[in-house]
Amino acid sequence: RRFDPHIQQLKSVIEVGKIGKPRILKITSRDPAPPPIAFIKDSGGLFLDMSIHDFDMARYLVNDEVVQVYAHGSVFGDLPLQQYDDIDTAVITLVFKKGCMVQIDNSRYSTYGYDQRVEVFGENGMTATQNVLDNSVQIANATGHHTARSKHFFIERYAESYRNVLLNFIDTLIHKQPPSISAEDGLAALAIAMAAKKSLKVKTPISIS
Repeated sequence: RRFDPHIQQLKSVIEVGKIGKPRILKITSRDPAPPPIAFIKDSGGLFLDMSIHDFDMARYLVNDEVVQVYAHGSVFGDLPLQQYDDIDTAVITLVFKKGCMVQIDNSRYSTYGYDQRVEVFGENGMTATQNVLDNSVQIANATGHHTARSKHFFIERYAESYRNVLLNFIDTLIHKQPPSISAEDGLAALAIAMAAKKSLKVKTPISIS
């Protein structure tokens, strides 16, 4: 997500101060369908195989560290996820050290396509990204306003991001510079994911030191 042009533009808007200090961040991330059971049983669960990308993106956008995690989750679909200690729908609240609050909603069942939206509300305004559609054609008639569907899944939606990741990696090797993303970034996202799992189990907010 850090290499997605849309997310990078959000980051730029925040950094130059166009909306002031972030106060609320809302992330919607919903998959069109769940992965196979063979994947789910070894994935570590929704927080570790799906939400973790949103946790990292939240840190990237807010530029601060999470101090509290509170997670709620349920199983609404037909897959027997309970036997793998997993869920298909979640709402997670993060609180950052400087006070910014984050609400993330995840689902493995989005019948209308891959849903990826982000909104940042600041002291002086807000900035947001909407879903990337298959095309920009709009139709308006007696039945309403119609647009193309959202990109099918993450490969299509984040195709440019994957290219940017590879280009960044190559550039890092050529110029012998430290990578733009550190091991600490990965560990921080993992710590949030593990705290979310614990919060779901004990039904209470979990502090991260």
